[in-house]
Amino acid sequence: MARRNAALGDTMEDPAMTPTTKKDAKMRKAIVLSVIILALLAIIVSVFSLMNPQGVQVDDTTDVGIVEINKNGIMPQEISIEKGQTIEWINNDQKPHKLMVTSANPPQELEGFGTSDPLLQGETYSFTFDVSGSFTYEDPENPEAVKGTVVVE
Repeated sequence: MARRNAALGDTMEDPAMTPTTKKDAKMRKAIVLSVIILALLAIIVSVFSLMNPQGVQVDDTTDVGIVEINKNGIMPQEISIEKGQTIEWINNDQKPHKLMVTSANPPQELEGFGTSDPLLQGETYSFTFDVSGSFTYEDPENPEAVKGTVVVE
C-alpha cells in the first residue's frame, strides 16, 4: 500500500509491504468489486421482478395470441384460439383502456376475465381461455373503438 505524506501531498511506497501483502490487497479489491457487482445485479433483478411479477413471457404463437389496442381500436377484432391458449392484449394507445366480458351469461371459467384498473400505454393483460365458445369483450369507457371477440375452439 502507499502512504500519503500529508505535508507534501505526495505518495510513497510502504516499505513494509511485501509482495504477498500486495497480492492480498489486490485480492481484497477484486473481492470487494465482485460483491459490488453482484449486489447491483441483485438490485436490477429485484426491480425487474417488481415491474414484471409474472416473469418474462415468451411470444410463442402456438400458445399466445396477441391483440393490439391502438388509437384506431383493436387489431384483430376477432381472434380464434384453441382451448387452453392465452390471449395477450397490449395497449399501444396513449389513452388508458379497461377490458370486460360483454357476452350474455359468460361461463364461470371467464369469471376472472377483465381489468379492474385501466391498462396504461405499454402495459399488457393476459388471460387463458379454458372453455370453448365465442366471447365478446369491450372497453366500457370506449366500447365503439375497443370491442372484440375471442373464439375458443
